[in-house]
Amino acid sequence: MTVITGQNGSNKSTLLRDLVSALVNPKSSSRVLFVDPSIAAPHDVPVICLSGSAADRFPVKENGGRHTDFDVPNYHYIGQRVGTNLLSKKRPLESAISFAFDPTVRERFEWDFYEKAFGFAGLNPLMSLEFVFRTKFRDAMPSVSIRQYVEQSLRTKSSNKDRSRLSPATAGYLLETFSEDDFHSLEKILLEYRHRPFPVKFGIDYVWRTPELSALRLGMISNIVSLTNATVFRKGGAAYSAYELSSGEYHMLTTILALGSGLVKSHPEDDGCSDAYA
Repeated sequence: MTVITGQNGSNKSTLLRDLVSALVNPKSSSRVLFVDPSIAAPHDVPVICLSGSAADRFPVKENGGRHTDFDVPNYHYIGQRVGTNLLSKKRPLESAISFAFDPTVRERFEWDFYEKAFGFAGLNPLMSLEFVFRTKFRDAMPSVSIRQYVEQSLRTKSSNKDRSRLSPATAGYLLETFSEDDFHSLEKILLEYRHRPFPVKFGIDYVWRTPELSALRLGMISNIVSLTNATVFRKGGAAYSAYELSSGEYHMLTTILALGSGLVKSHPEDDGCSDAYA
C-alpha cells in the first residue's frame, strides 16, 4: 500500500489524476514516467478509483452526457461526480453494485468478512434493490434488440459526441464478456417489467439464487438499466434507504461492495488514531 500525503495545495489530487491518465489513456500527456519497462505501456491494466469526496479530481467517463477518452472498460470511477459540475448520491452505489454482481467475485459475499464489515455500520449483510429500464430503451424494444444496440455502438466510429451510443471500447467489452443468455435474460426482464421496477435481494443468503444478476450487470454497464431504490436493514430488522446512511457508513458500504475490502480510520486527526484493514 502506498499513502500519498501532503498539505492543501501540494498537488496530491493532480498527481493521482496524472497517474490514472498515464495508466488508462494512451492519448494522455501525463507527466508520470514508469521506470519498470513491464508497465511502459500499461493501457489495458484495470484501474479503480474510489472516492468519498465530492471534490476529487479523478477522470470521469462522461461529461455533459458525452463520452470522454476515459470511457474504457478497464477504468472504473466510483464516486459522486457526474461530469464537471454535477454530483450524484446514487452513482457510487450503482457502480459498486455493478462490481458486486460480477460472477467472478460473487462468492466472496459468502465470506464471514462481509457480515463483520456490514456489522461495523450496524447493518445486516442484505440489500433490497429495485431497477428500472431507461425510457429510450424501454420504448425502443422490441424493434431493436439490446445486442443490436451494442453492436451498432461498436460499428459507430468516433462516437464521443453521440449521447445515444456506448463508446466502441465498452461495446466491444460487453460483446466479449456477456453471453447470449445474458442478453436474452435482460430482454426478458425488460418485457416483463417494462412499466414497473424489477426487485432483487442481494446478500449472503441470496448470492447464487438470482440468475438475473449477470443480465442486470450487463444492463448497468450499458446504461440500459438504472438503480432506482436501495434498502438496507439495521440489526433488529428496521429497513430504510441506503441514501439515508451517514457519509461514513455510505462510503464504507460502497467500498466493501466494490472492492471486497475496507480501510477504517477512527479520528484520523489524532496522532494515536486506530486503524483496521480487512
